[in-house]
Amino acid sequence: MEQIAEASQVKYVNTDTYAQYTSTTLAAANHAVTIIGWDDHYPASNFLADHQPPADGAWIVRNS
Repeated sequence: MEQIAEASQVKYVNTDTYAQYTSTTLAAANHAVTIIGWDDHYPASNFLADHQPPADGAWIVRNS
């Protein structure tokens, strides 16, 4: 069984851009967000160096 990581245990969020990317780790849900769109031109470099998507683009979300 894959271990679920708590958000406080693993750092995925770039605190300068608030960009977050994770592809393999399960995370426990702790609140809801709303997806309001997609930006094809959001730079992959805005994510943390060790947690970058393979190409530019990102969901635009609104925190609850």
